[in-house]
Amino acid sequence: MATTDELEDTINRYGLTQVYPPAGGSDLDVDVVFVHGLNGHPLQTWTSEKRKVFWPAQLLPLIIEQQRARILVYGYDADVTSFTDGVSKDKIHNHAEHLVAALHANRRIRQASERPIIFIAHSLGGLIVKRALIYSSDINGYHTDHLRSIFVSTYGILFLGTPHKGSDMAEWGSRLEWICRATLPKRVFDTEPQLVHALKKNNETLQNIDRQFVQLITRFHIYYFHEGKPTDLKGTLRFIVDEESASPNIHDVERASIQQDHIHMCKFDTESSPGFDLITEGIQRYADQAPSTIALRWDAEKAAKRNKRVAELTEIFPQALPNLTEETDKSKPVPPGLWVPRSSINDDVGLKIVYEAAPDTLDGDPAAIVDIVAIHGIGAHPDDAWCKEIDAGHPEKGCINWLKDKHMLPSVVPNARIMRYGYRSRSYGNEPINQVTSMVAQRLLTSLKRARRACADRPLIFIAHCFGGLVIFQAIIDAKLSSAKWPGIFKSAIGILFFGTPFRAGGGLTQNELIRAAQSQYEESQDQRAILESMAPSKEDLAKLMTSFFEIRQGKNSSRVVCFFEQKSSYIGAIIRGSRIEKFVVDEDSGCLEQSEWVENYPLFRDHINIIKFGKPEEEDFLTICDVIEEIAQQGLEPVKVSPRASASGKVLLKSHGKIDRAMKHQDYTVGWICALPTELAAAVAMLDERHDSLPQQPHDDINYSLGRIGNHNVVIACLPLGVSGITSAARVADQLQSTFSLIRFGLMVGIGGGAPSGRHDIRLGDVVVSKPSQMSGGVIQYDFGKMIQQGRFLRTGSLNRPPDVLLNAVATLQARHLMSEPELTMYLEEIAVKYPKMQRTYTYQGALDDLLFRAEYTHVMDAECVFGCDLQQQIPRPKRSDHTPVVHYGLIASADQLMRDGVAREALREELDVLCFEMEAAGLMDNFPCLVIRGICDYADSHKNKRWQPYAAAVAAAYAKELLSVMPASQIVSMRTTREASVRG
Repeated sequence: MATTDELEDTINRYGLTQVYPPAGGSDLDVDVVFVHGLNGHPLQTWTSEKRKVFWPAQLLPLIIEQQRARILVYGYDADVTSFTDGVSKDKIHNHAEHLVAALHANRRIRQASERPIIFIAHSLGGLIVKRALIYSSDINGYHTDHLRSIFVSTYGILFLGTPHKGSDMAEWGSRLEWICRATLPKRVFDTEPQLVHALKKNNETLQNIDRQFVQLITRFHIYYFHEGKPTDLKGTLRFIVDEESASPNIHDVERASIQQDHIHMCKFDTESSPGFDLITEGIQRYADQAPSTIALRWDAEKAAKRNKRVAELTEIFPQALPNLTEETDKSKPVPPGLWVPRSSINDDVGLKIVYEAAPDTLDGDPAAIVDIVAIHGIGAHPDDAWCKEIDAGHPEKGCINWLKDKHMLPSVVPNARIMRYGYRSRSYGNEPINQVTSMVAQRLLTSLKRARRACADRPLIFIAHCFGGLVIFQAIIDAKLSSAKWPGIFKSAIGILFFGTPFRAGGGLTQNELIRAAQSQYEESQDQRAILESMAPSKEDLAKLMTSFFEIRQGKNSSRVVCFFEQKSSYIGAIIRGSRIEKFVVDEDSGCLEQSEWVENYPLFRDHINIIKFGKPEEEDFLTICDVIEEIAQQGLEPVKVSPRASASGKVLLKSHGKIDRAMKHQDYTVGWICALPTELAAAVAMLDERHDSLPQQPHDDINYSLGRIGNHNVVIACLPLGVSGITSAARVADQLQSTFSLIRFGLMVGIGGGAPSGRHDIRLGDVVVSKPSQMSGGVIQYDFGKMIQQGRFLRTGSLNRPPDVLLNAVATLQARHLMSEPELTMYLEEIAVKYPKMQRTYTYQGALDDLLFRAEYTHVMDAECVFGCDLQQQIPRPKRSDHTPVVHYGLIASADQLMRDGVAREALREELDVLCFEMEAAGLMDNFPCLVIRGICDYADSHKNKRWQPYAAAVAAAYAKELLSVMPASQIVSMRTTREASVRG
């Protein structure tokens, strides 16, 4: 075996070098490829400093000898400009493209293009690997598809200290700076101001790679490794890439710690070195598993390429391949997208049941059924549209129709009646049909009315592809406007799933492009373009359709709307004969609706035609869709949970929709929730289990209330006027709320605050502080209320009321529960990220990297982020937490009309009053609006204050409030005095 000195002469600084076997090598099963990171080297990065052991060639071969592996290292110009927005000849995508091209050439020459690949990447080298796989997966051109072999052959990736998660682009810049501090000589970092400037810029490139790779991650076996020791940066100990970023908690992804710092986690002296067993076991296991899996992937890849070529020939020379034309035996349906779809005949048109719930699945309750109706898009066959071949390239083996196969959708909603609606949709070629949205919608409504005559109020879920989505839009509008003609359809529609529906005309492949492509292939008599022109940008019909739909969906009985959009370009020859175009048919901008509490958008890594084709129940995309359908069906069938007070009053509820069958009244609300900022209001509304319609406004009341239900409690949420904060404003809002909603029993003041950490209370950003009475205080202290006395001393006078006993009892119950089990508030935080994807970016944990607590006397450097401008040696050292689950602290809260932004003043008041938190509203509420104060910590009440943590802190506080309400029986609330009565009687 070669020594390290000998290897130094043979390893290329740039490009690929085979380090084992030393030369040649035949009958090998797998390629293992090492990629270094920033300022790295293909030899030095992987060589230990003490014994000079180059473990890829000197240790690893002994471990994976039985796996018959070839080991390569890849080198590239890894200066910092390759990973920043600074000017650089070789940016990260250039390195990725070169890696793909070099690796393909190396393997192709050795006749090993289909050999499985395992990557091992250190630090930012992981981004090179990610970008290379993204690039390789996107290739679909005729002259470059050989480069796709890297994507197809890759089985597993081991990431060592790679930053995978940045909550925003500024955080990526922060992570880059620390990696540079660890890997670059200090003289370079200190003397190159343009480097620091580049690092401070928002680095969109890195964030885009992270986002795009998420779509591919389920294809690979991934093993994340994070550094277990901090790096010594000239006296400052710091984790360069912390656990949260290097080992994100993702389902079915392995993760482990290596007890070394960032630089040394990829260097091993011996087999007993920390982390060596973990990494080499992963490589060994992947090498064992890869050959059989990659062989199957290559079979599928070749079949897909063969089908694509056959499709071209079939389109251009149909008479040359008679067995693949429309004259083929139609007893075996061929899914569209590979060949020209077969024409619909009269027997295919209309509403047909493909699955119906068996009586034994309904527990004797025939009302426990939901109707699911699927409608296809342009040019598709009503049945083939939902089919996927069992064996790609062999249609004679049949296909899976996921709407009716017992292992597919029926297994998810066994209590459903599943139907598909067919219409003649071919607008080009032989026997074209001139269709428009309104015509198809009317026929669909007629069929639905006939099929649902005996069950008009049964919950109804629509599934629609492409043009079928516009048909559903029109049908819903018509059913609402003519409810007597189409009874029950609008009211019963509880969910709509859109797949690749062009909501905004012309996204991706424009309709004009599609029309021109068709015109070049067909005679005028074969061209009925009304469907496409209805979506053309020059028409107003689509815009009017969208506007009408949104107007009728406001308020009660709003269907849950879920849009799935394609993330792969499509072979347009499958739609228009002879077309060579490969492009997105409906891109993200066109295929998504604006996010709201009843609209969600999800990407699927599929093209336009295959976005509705699923062949196996374990497919990730299919599971996502099933989760949505199952949840909608369950919500549509479950009865409303009501408070004992409402039940006792004889209020009637609908079973089928989970909606209240009457208008709510002001007197139905018992919990008042006050917040100060729009950020806090959004978090509060996101926590509602159910939204309620607005109520008529009282003449004297100018507040906009958000109404809804949490558990068994009806909640009214009020926010202070924009820009008008403080004690007086809070008191005014509380007074108006109690006047309008006269049966409010207690209040919650929920929002953000500045933490006051101490030796006794290890308060971190994202923690929660809850007001708790003491012997001398009711839980909130107004620290600026009092009088000046002798010698200039300030004497605080008076005290504020404590929260009602029912709240304090609930707090005690919840505190005890948290001592025994994990808090449910983390589950609520995850739920809002799913319900409102737009909130996922800012209303989630912002990372320990940006949780900086400085010494009280050290003031912030103006016009700079703390991580860049402030002296990090002025931080107060704190132990790392094992996870980022919010910790709830109970104690006194300091309130005043002024914002606390002074570390020294904070410490003085903390020591004097033993407070945990500072805020600006609670003192205006406690005496006249009996409430509990809940604050999420967004800063440390010092000059280093920023708004980055505010959304997450607001969400954490709201989640605690929701969990608190979950332990409060509704019967206790009904028997309480109102807040008005409690304030008057004391």
